[in-house]
Amino acid sequence: MKRILITLLAFVAGVPLSAQFIIGWSGGYAPNRELNREIYVYNAINRHNLSKEMGEVHWYQGPVVGIRVPMGSTGYVELLYNRKRTKVSSEFDSSGVTMTRELKTLVNTFNLGFGIGNENWTFGCSVDFGRDKGFGKRGVAENIGDQAWQRLWLVEQYRILGISNRLVLTETIFVERHLGFINIRLFAQLPGISSETDRLDAWLFGADLNYAKAQVHRPFNVGAMITVSIGKD
Repeated sequence: MKRILITLLAFVAGVPLSAQFIIGWSGGYAPNRELNREIYVYNAINRHNLSKEMGEVHWYQGPVVGIRVPMGSTGYVELLYNRKRTKVSSEFDSSGVTMTRELKTLVNTFNLGFGIGNENWTFGCSVDFGRDKGFGKRGVAENIGDQAWQRLWLVEQYRILGISNRLVLTETIFVERHLGFINIRLFAQLPGISSETDRLDAWLFGADLNYAKAQVHRPFNVGAMITVSIGKD
């Protein structure tokens, strides 16, 4: 969180007084085919023990904050921080005790982009960079909130030039409707760098399914964003 605030403050320090502060909420649907195949196998193997099967990972949502700088009368540039996450779980019985297993995935990005249009509509795109993360926990259902999350996605290994395999680098295209200080945006965040989901097999099954080779997935989602503009129009 400190790095997020420092980045936004550094951007704010260099923008003109006409800049607007943007705050809102974003939600999107993600196919996550590779990740959901893992969940399908988990449910199939454990179906006779599960009282609740683990759902597929599809819907992401979370807050949006950032800065928008008008450029002339028809456009703007902006830097947004978009923090989207989702959580799924399963339940099973162990010696008469209800146990649960929870999986949480996050796609947190800085989106540097621009829009062009008029006072009612704008079209635009952004370059997005950030992190794709996964966490899991397992324990007694009534006490699961007290359990610490275990990090599942890759931590120690790196790609060429020191770039983490958990790096999200993609682009978003969008169309936005302006209703005074309220903005409604429809977007598509396109597939980018593949993320390795090592430790997921061991956490779900106790062993790797693919001969110690980590599974991969490519974060991608389409959805809507509702924000409020605060500042000079």
